[in-house]
Amino acid sequence: MSPAMRLKTSTDINTLGNEIKPEVARDMARFDHRWVRVSQEVFTKIASYLSINEINNFAQASPTTADRLRSCGLAEVQYFLSLTRQRQSSCRAIIQSSQQLLEHLRSLSIFSVRRFPAQLGPAFYSFYARHLRQQILDGAALTLIPRGSLNVKRFTHHLHDHIPILTERKADNYSDILALEHGHWVRKAEIKHDHITSFSHQNADHILFVTQSVPASFGSMGLFCYKSGEEHLLSVYECRNGAWVEQQQLTTGDVFPQCQSAFTTSMYLSPDARSLVCIKAGQSGAILGRGTDGRWVNRGNIHTGLNHDLLFSADCKHLVLYSGSFITVMSKADDESWSQTGDIIVKDPDDDLKLTPSGDKVSEYDFDLQVLFSPDNRHFATWFEDAGDDCYNASIRRDYFFVVIFAPDPEGQWREKQRIIKTCDCPSRYYDIQPDFSPDGRCLIITTEDDLDIWELNADDQWRPSVQEPPPLRWWYDSFFCGPL
Repeated sequence: MSPAMRLKTSTDINTLGNEIKPEVARDMARFDHRWVRVSQEVFTKIASYLSINEINNFAQASPTTADRLRSCGLAEVQYFLSLTRQRQSSCRAIIQSSQQLLEHLRSLSIFSVRRFPAQLGPAFYSFYARHLRQQILDGAALTLIPRGSLNVKRFTHHLHDHIPILTERKADNYSDILALEHGHWVRKAEIKHDHITSFSHQNADHILFVTQSVPASFGSMGLFCYKSGEEHLLSVYECRNGAWVEQQQLTTGDVFPQCQSAFTTSMYLSPDARSLVCIKAGQSGAILGRGTDGRWVNRGNIHTGLNHDLLFSADCKHLVLYSGSFITVMSKADDESWSQTGDIIVKDPDDDLKLTPSGDKVSEYDFDLQVLFSPDNRHFATWFEDAGDDCYNASIRRDYFFVVIFAPDPEGQWREKQRIIKTCDCPSRYYDIQPDFSPDGRCLIITTEDDLDIWELNADDQWRPSVQEPPPLRWWYDSFFCGPL
């Protein structure tokens, strides 16, 4: 069947009272010929329901669609998607954590005649932050006077993402906390720490956790053992009334009450700065939070060594730790305690007998998983793009890849909810696949090099396909990249 035959021919649109419902917007997005026939006012309202990826994808449907989408944020979206994934994530975190910045962007004169859909906030921020900087650089009557400078070195300084705090290492066990005052970096406090301490995953402007050197002994099992549990392991510095002060010292027993060995290889502060994850890479971990008296205490233990990567949900009430094909889920209860709510192994079905080049079963090898939480915190998706190598360093080639959606069951344990299979045209080691949740968490958009799928959560809380269409320019892609047969 030709693409034209698959399209509906009706041009009726429910615009009673100029109210465009989200389900109408999704239906419109499915059939491009409707987009070019509605008025600009109705078109703009429809486009205001689309996500960043949807705006970009449907701009490729036709030149007319792309031209109309330019007044709906297409230029900003395309600039945002040209950034690295790390920079995109940073823009999302910045705009979500600062209501003041969001309101400032809305006040720009360009949005006096244009809509500002909240889900496009990261794209607007990334584009207009660059644009405003360029306005300053291009200002003919503007004279910039340097107020101060600092020679930032990679291994001695650490900028805390968008937080205006800088830690400067002075010696093996000492650093300064610097903060901006009237355009100058000013020393606020000196801190003592372990010589291998890192602040890479702490992005708060009022609190800093600092690891300390702990005497160790070599145990019979080859572990570093701490007998008393009274050794000073962690210092908590807080900024109060403009001054940084050590507010608390935590011992090895405070942080790891059930562990024979107590040390940290990395720490992760949750985005809301209410939970601190202390990781012993390859062994275990602990989660700290404030007690009823405001002091930091152990709120839960992590009983897995498969903890190389981790991700918090948007509300910071769920945490996934993952490595290879293994995922551990931790969840926070109403009393602020953390417990394990998921022990997951992602693998192929048991009846999948496909073999690697060496003759081993594909299912015997781990996937290099990636994880994404839904904005409403009710689901997370995991997927992989690289099938990897077998034990002889030969590339594993698969004829399908997949996205798995997980959700908590009635008992609060995270289980597989839906597996979405994406079949390759020919067996391949790599497959470009990217899932992304809608802002309300009720849609999952999966884009690949072959097609675009939209899955929706229905009234029965089940995921069902809503749109499964090949890209409109697939014929051009095939002829350009594949050439004649």
